[in-house]
Amino acid sequence: MELISIKKSILEYSEEVELKEMQISLKQNFAWELSMDYESSKLQFDLIGRMSFGYLKDLKEKEKHFYSFKTGLEDCLQDLEAKERPFGKSVKEFELGERKFDSIRKAVEDHGKNLELKEKKLSNILQLQLKFEETENSTGDG
Repeated sequence: MELISIKKSILEYSEEVELKEMQISLKQNFAWELSMDYESSKLQFDLIGRMSFGYLKDLKEKEKHFYSFKTGLEDCLQDLEAKERPFGKSVKEFELGERKFDSIRKAVEDHGKNLELKEKKLSNILQLQLKFEETENSTGDG
């Protein structure tokens, strides 16, 4: 009986050993898969790092171009403002000249109207004088 008991114990231990070996094998497979996932993630992380570095480099280049463009634009704006000042001054001078011209034109028109009125008065006076002389001549003759 003892032999049967020993055989039974050996059989149970054998099953336990097989079960433990299967568990160890499963854990080894799981550890291997985790290791592969880790390596894959590490490669992806390295790739992302290199891509990020490339993007950062591109971004810095674009930033340089942007600031260069911005500086050029600011220079053009300053040049435009510098050219605009004399132009604005010329416009003001032109407007002032135009107002002076309008004032002179109005004065000439007013003077012309005054001359026309004086001419009409003189004409009326001459006509009256002529009539007066005619009347005097006609009354003096008769």
